[in-house]
Amino acid sequence: MRGQKGIPILEDYGTYKKVDYIFDIGQTVSRNRDVNEVNLWRFDKEAHQDVLKEMIKSEGYEESESILENIFSLSRLYGDEKIDSLMNELRIADENRISFTKFVRDSVSYAVSSRFQLDYPMDSELLREKF
Repeated sequence: MRGQKGIPILEDYGTYKKVDYIFDIGQTVSRNRDVNEVNLWRFDKEAHQDVLKEMIKSEGYEESESILENIFSLSRLYGDEKIDSLMNELRIADENRISFTKFVRDSVSYAVSSRFQLDYPMDSELLREKF
């Protein structure tokens, strides 16, 4: 919707860092507010399951028959480099890196699963214990 504020994120451009903003694409509307100008992609479990598998295979890993396992694998494939960078920037202590990595991986998997309208199991006891 017009006038909404985005979520601030810190972008690293190598030689400098800058605050940029991200917005919820679902709130995008036309200038006259009559028509949503953006067609949102929707995950279809039947039609797109093979795409997830192909993405994993293209990275040289073995895919699963479980959609949730494939989502977790993809979150690791595409997220681990960013997680390492994030841990360094936040100066996460060595003894906390394993639990932090698991937390972020599960968070990414949960967010993607939610977008795909799937239930991703979170270990709430681990969350209470560690965070």
